Amino acid sequence: MVPLFDTMIEQKSLYNNVISYSYVYKDEERYGFKSQMQFGNIDKSLYTGELKWYPIVDNHYMTVQIDDILFNNKSFGYCGKTNETACFLTADTGMSYMSVPEDFFAIMQARHISDVQECDPKIQIGTFTILMGKDRIDMPPSDW
Repeated sequence: MVPLFDTMIEQKSLYNNVISYSYVYKDEERYGFKSQMQFGNIDKSLYTGELKWYPIVDNHYMTVQIDDILFNNKSFGYCGKTNETACFLTADTGMSYMSVPEDFFAIMQARHISDVQECDPKIQIGTFTILMGKDRIDMPPSDW
């Protein structure tokens, strides 16, 4: 089966061959903000900074290869240079949570995330970093 986006590209249905996502927190919806997915366009009013482009390395998921994973600037030592030892990152669009019926979501949530607890934001655990090519993506504890 050919994926929908591939069919859209083949049929030249898109202005640009991109899919863009914009997410808002649930409590921001009361101010009129909405999460959205766009085919063929990137709305520059929905983000700040510069977009980075990385090659997708899997035909079924939005997966990119990463060079290293760091915690407080120290490498975990997991990512090698061969296919057997390389590290990959798959972007989670959240689509499974947005598209599942609410009744089923409640069951899924009870089974799989019943033991999840919020982290105390006052505890400074450290910075998680992903290295991709020349880019360094730092995520302080407040981001994760």
